Amino acid sequence: MPVNKIIVESLDETKMNDLPEKDVALPTVSGSTDKAALQPSKPPTYSTTYRDKMSWLAIFYKSVPDGIGLAGIKYAFNPAEVRWRRMFWLLLVSAGFGALCYQITDRCIYYSTFPKSVDVSVEYVDELAFPTVAFCNYNSFRFSQISGTDLDIFFHDMYYDPTFNMSSYYSYLTSVNLTDLYNDYGHEVETSVYQVSMNQLVLPIQNVTRKIFDWGTCFVFNDAEDESPGFTVRAAGKNYGLEIVMSVEQYEYFWEPKDRTTAGFHVAVYDRGTFPLIEETGFAVHPGTHTLVGLDMEEVTNLEPPHGQCKNKKLRYFDYYGHMECIAECQTVFFVDTCGCKVLAMLDVFILDVKCDCPVPCASRNYHTFLSSAMYPSNYHASVLASEYDADSSLFQDNIIVVSIYFRDMSVQKVSQQIAYSFFSLLCDIGGALGLWLGGSILTVFEVFDLFGHSAYVYSRRGTRGR
Repeated sequence: MPVNKIIVESLDETKMNDLPEKDVALPTVSGSTDKAALQPSKPPTYSTTYRDKMSWLAIFYKSVPDGIGLAGIKYAFNPAEVRWRRMFWLLLVSAGFGALCYQITDRCIYYSTFPKSVDVSVEYVDELAFPTVAFCNYNSFRFSQISGTDLDIFFHDMYYDPTFNMSSYYSYLTSVNLTDLYNDYGHEVETSVYQVSMNQLVLPIQNVTRKIFDWGTCFVFNDAEDESPGFTVRAAGKNYGLEIVMSVEQYEYFWEPKDRTTAGFHVAVYDRGTFPLIEETGFAVHPGTHTLVGLDMEEVTNLEPPHGQCKNKKLRYFDYYGHMECIAECQTVFFVDTCGCKVLAMLDVFILDVKCDCPVPCASRNYHTFLSSAMYPSNYHASVLASEYDADSSLFQDNIIVVSIYFRDMSVQKVSQQIAYSFFSLLCDIGGALGLWLGGSILTVFEVFDLFGHSAYVYSRRGTRGR
């Protein structure tokens, strides 16, 4: 069977141009038709008039109804709406925008104050750390040791001579060591402490040590410097705490400052491991009494700036930062820089014009005390002791002190500062204000920025197209 060969010629551009376009009717030309009308017209140019007829503000205005999702915007900025309706919605949108600005401004001002709140909670525990207790005699030096010495003459003239001149004692003061004076002339533990018991167990007298503070010589129980683990209690009440019997030794009292004409002990209760200023804290107990001291433990946590004022500074003489430690170091540094001596005692003798930068510590443990007392010993018991020790009964009533220190409750009160208004709270208030007054959200703010950018882009592109 013969095969017919089909030859297909390629269409060149000339032939393609001769083909009519599909579905396009060719115009018929009459004799009267102007040949110029058949010429293709040029596209219109508006490079110089477009910006005048269609400004960027007009483009922005026309894009507002569709570009920003706020309630009432589509009515207030729609040229097709009647004028009274547009004015009504424009008034509502303006009022809502004013209320929005006021509320956001108020929240921003409140946030800039870095507000904080204080949370107080009570936590019951099975065991509590017992504090350190310092007993400081109102009399610093014993009469039997200091009488007739140069120190005796110096104190007498300093406290009672109106013409006292410190320079006349300069040679003596520079030749003695204040720590040695307190150790040599101060009260001894063995003669001042009669009995110590903790949790109903009698302890050796060696559990009380002698230490020098700003007050002078003090007797300290449960001191952290003895490297012992420290005492704890597992129950509240008088039977589960410290009970100590002491003597003030009034027969040894000697010259003292005029504000120390009292007989007794000044007692300071503080957190173990810290260093207190006895002059600024504590309470007094006097002879002839049994003083009951109930304790409540409090743990405080403070915020750092900008919300709070706490700061844990690095100290030179103390490993632990506290407000008392900072003041003690500040005063000590003053003496070291001024006279080259480290003085932790008798600071009340000197007039200090020292400004100390001691912020509140970020964490601290405090013990609040509640006192009550009764007569000790009773007249009958005093007569029994007098016959037992072959002494006058007034000796016990004038010198003996009994102090019982215990926890009132097995609980810890925790006080902590909290940030009252965070940045996310500010964002939530801004979003709430947008939704309340204008029916928008946080994304509406980005829509406004997007509308500015988009309208500027459209304006620049159309202006460039006409060049």
